[in-house]
Amino acid sequence: MAAAGAGTGLVRAALYQGKALPGTRVAGSSVDGRGGAELEQRIEAAVGARLDRPVTLLVGSGRATVRPVELFAVDAVRTAARARAAGRGSLRTQAAALLWPAPPVREVVPVLRVKPGASALLSGRLAAFGSAPRDAAVVVVGVTPRAVPGRAGTAPDASALLRALEPAARAGSGGPVRVALRPASPRIDGAQAEAAVAEARALLAAPVQLRVGGIASGALSPAALAAALRIVAVGGRLVPRLEADVLWPSLRARIARFRKTGVDARLVVQGRLVRVVPSVDGLDVAPGRAAAAVLAAMAAPKRTAQLTVVAVDAPFSTEEAENLGIIRQVSSFTTAMGTSSANRIQNVHLMADFIDGTIVRPGDVFSFNRIVGPRTAERGFLVGQALYGTVTVASIGGGVCQTATTLFNNAFTLGLPILARVNHSTYIDHYPVGRDATVSWGGPDFVFRNDLDNSLLIKARYTEKTLTFTVYGSPQGRRVTATTGPRTNIVKPQLRYALDLNAPPKSMQLSPGTGASGFDIVVSRTVLERGKLLRKDQFRSHYLDVGPTKIFGPDQVVPRPYIVIPKENV
Repeated sequence: MAAAGAGTGLVRAALYQGKALPGTRVAGSSVDGRGGAELEQRIEAAVGARLDRPVTLLVGSGRATVRPVELFAVDAVRTAARARAAGRGSLRTQAAALLWPAPPVREVVPVLRVKPGASALLSGRLAAFGSAPRDAAVVVVGVTPRAVPGRAGTAPDASALLRALEPAARAGSGGPVRVALRPASPRIDGAQAEAAVAEARALLAAPVQLRVGGIASGALSPAALAAALRIVAVGGRLVPRLEADVLWPSLRARIARFRKTGVDARLVVQGRLVRVVPSVDGLDVAPGRAAAAVLAAMAAPKRTAQLTVVAVDAPFSTEEAENLGIIRQVSSFTTAMGTSSANRIQNVHLMADFIDGTIVRPGDVFSFNRIVGPRTAERGFLVGQALYGTVTVASIGGGVCQTATTLFNNAFTLGLPILARVNHSTYIDHYPVGRDATVSWGGPDFVFRNDLDNSLLIKARYTEKTLTFTVYGSPQGRRVTATTGPRTNIVKPQLRYALDLNAPPKSMQLSPGTGASGFDIVVSRTVLERGKLLRKDQFRSHYLDVGPTKIFGPDQVVPRPYIVIPKENV
């Protein structure tokens, strides 16, 4: 019988060679009879499930949670080695595992390794539970540097917490685990601050003389230096800095005679061509370099700062001007003033001046209202005429629509995308039918986008009788054709009504109108670029008939429908 038992033991020992013996468990999961990759995978699954269970952390009177899997990983290879060795300490223990019907259970403690960054993760997660230390500092009050004491704080002891967390992580118990707080010292202590105060006092002990190109140029007083002096923490040390933007006003006043403003490049129109007049560099002292030179002088025995004047690009350089790609005329359109008062003509000229010289870069959007701005008396606009429905009334800024119409036709013939355009309420016969544009401040706007590869320059030219906008850029192989459709939905003149908030109360007057019929019209545009279709679009206009209009003052019943002429147009 003994021989039979021994034989059975040898057979089972051979079967379990390199595998975990019966009764072996890891993280509560049986691994007996498993070896190689299968054993490691079983360990990773069992231990991983426990590491994924949240653990409660107690920090003073507060609490937080953490998932151990964020901090630890199982070392499956070393744990598997432990599992295979379990029960093999002696022949007796091995025989008990192989031959007993109910082998003893052996729980193998898994080997965990701390993940990189685990300590930093814990510190960040629990930072709110500690109190941050405050570094000692130095402030400058007037011309006097003063030390500001630091303060110690507390922080979670991440290393100790990791050690305390490991048993809970292995067991998957959920804690709680109490977090120990350790003292946290400031990086900069009082002794360092006092040393920095002494250094700052020496820096502010006397004025700093200025020299530009070897020529004396005044001095900066301790008060001016102190206003710009900052003592800042850098890498655990307190170091002096001068804020260039704070120092610059004082510095600029003393070197004014050495500075020279640059001259911008200009685009000059010569006939149909545009040439670039080169920019001229200016001369100046770089504020940052000047501040560094002054700070160095504050620490030097002679306390003299040598400043260097360098060439400074003009705000609009020759290169920038040339890169715009504006070389020749690409569009021009003229409208007639028609019957216009001197005030209306003045308004048209003023708006043209606001637009003149505007550069629209590729992809940019031109908005008439944004460029011209509000039409007010304070900005030089006079009382002209404006349309409200079918009634012409006095209005500051009258004439704005002629300016918008002229520019609209430039954008139209260039084939540019028109993003916003509204026609006049009635047809004005000295504009191309269906190709007019009306704008008002706070109301309709005229907007287009430059979808060309190069920039556009808008130039204005006017007389008492005409307004011309000419656009300069680079030809891009575009061909624009337009077709004006027939007049449709023709409406004969009819009586209309209006409420004029500027008229005397209970008054009524009759505007005879022109007798023009109303109608709809469609202008179609086709834009080809290098022979390929770029866009086809339509511009629809609805013009009212211009019959007689009864205009009522306030405080009376006005037949409906009626238009309202707003208050304070003049």
